[in-house]
Amino acid sequence: MGTFSRHSTRFLMKCPNCGKSWIIVLESRHTNEVAVSRRRQCKLCDHVWGTAEVIVPDEEWGYAEKPRSNGHLKSEFCVKSGMLERLVSA
Repeated sequence: MGTFSRHSTRFLMKCPNCGKSWIIVLESRHTNEVAVSRRRQCKLCDHVWGTAEVIVPDEEWGYAEKPRSNGHLKSEFCVKSGMLERLVSA
């Protein structure tokens, strides 16, 4: 398994049981035309859970300028909060 030394761990998916990020995908299925369901497992505590991925409409995502530790700005991908709230409540 590769390392994530260049990437911040705050963006990695974490196990809802133990909070670690050593996650594998056990199974993926196209739920419908716009969604993919995945069954995931934590390799540290063996917890298994499901996730869903959906297509986000173009007007609901973009890039936000975030300050870096060196003082420069970095463009980061983001989904608008209203869209995230609709996804969570669905």
